[in-house]
Amino acid sequence: YVVGKPLTPASESLYMGREDVFMWIEENLLGKTQPHTLILYGQRRMGKTSTLYQLVGGKRGHTIREYPGYPIFPVYIDLQRLAGCDTYEFFARLSQQIVRNLAKRNINVQMPTQLSQNGSLFHEFDMFLDEVEGKLPENGLLVLVIDELEQLQDSVERGRLTQDIFPYLRSLMQHRSRLTFILAGTNQLVEDYWSIIFHVGISREIMPLTRADTENLIREPVSPMIHYDDLAVDRIWLATRGHPYFSQLICHRLISEVNLEGRRTKEITIADVRQTMKHIVMEDDSHLQHLWNESSDDERHVMAALAGSPDRGHEPVARSEIVTRLRDVSFSDLSFDSALTKLERRGLLHRTIVEREIKRRLVESTGWQPTLVSKDSSYSLSFDLLRSWIAQKHPLGSLLK
Repeated sequence: YVVGKPLTPASESLYMGREDVFMWIEENLLGKTQPHTLILYGQRRMGKTSTLYQLVGGKRGHTIREYPGYPIFPVYIDLQRLAGCDTYEFFARLSQQIVRNLAKRNINVQMPTQLSQNGSLFHEFDMFLDEVEGKLPENGLLVLVIDELEQLQDSVERGRLTQDIFPYLRSLMQHRSRLTFILAGTNQLVEDYWSIIFHVGISREIMPLTRADTENLIREPVSPMIHYDDLAVDRIWLATRGHPYFSQLICHRLISEVNLEGRRTKEITIADVRQTMKHIVMEDDSHLQHLWNESSDDERHVMAALAGSPDRGHEPVARSEIVTRLRDVSFSDLSFDSALTKLERRGLLHRTIVEREIKRRLVESTGWQPTLVSKDSSYSLSFDLLRSWIAQKHPLGSLLK
């Protein structure tokens, strides 16, 4: 198991699922006269970077890269590594990445030698792209795969990059038929960048793994040496609901404890999972703490109201019941609804629509009984490990005090 690091092509045997994402990428890139700009967004540590790695260099992306008649040439750009660059250095290093990646596919392009630090920088980079496109095979497509897109806005706000970079990138997306982009970032990406960039592209959220893919992630890396019984798998699924980072974390801790104890019988039970979850809640909670730190006070109150006690609280809670639990918190209905919406958008909250039938007899000779449907929403935290951690570390009573 790999915890906290993106899965590179070297560890792609641990990369499970996402067939729908690769199919979506293929459908929107290949054979298009004007390929779409694609946006992948989702929670942190949900597998976005691992997916990009597989697309750029892994077996899972091979059929897309080498699609007959429409080869693509993806270039991975991690904006965190370019965080300290000024505009000149940004485009110089971007050019360098393009040259290096194309060389791996036997396409030789010269680095631009005249990238200036004045107003002609964008024009000179355009000339470099003209040369790149001229070297691509027929119907070939250069794809700039830009990860951690939020870093771009941060660099602009810090004055490292010119604010003109956004309209320039938008121009590239709109007017170059042999260049397109795949952009990746957190859920906040949709809100912050829609008016700037997203109206020229289409987006897709990277969701948690399915139940079947989560089970494969649990069992396959250690099979046949170690066996998980079915109840143990069920408990891990309930704890993580397919969140790949937390699934890897629980399994890694389980295997470490099995090896440390030197068991003869290499079987993992539900009791082992419960014990490991307790250890994670108490000791190995850095990402859980990060999720909490990123939340507003209103969001924290809502999550604490949903968490219940450490050992109880799996059931969804009606909106009216949440309000009752938070009766001592002074915030408006607007703030409350905003907190619910933001938590759901961040993937920390799951909402269920509950319909209730209400029969009413009218005083008529026909005895007609129309049925009225009342709709309400119930909420629960997205995965039980988060719920258990909040109930243990930040119970509602402590917050209210």
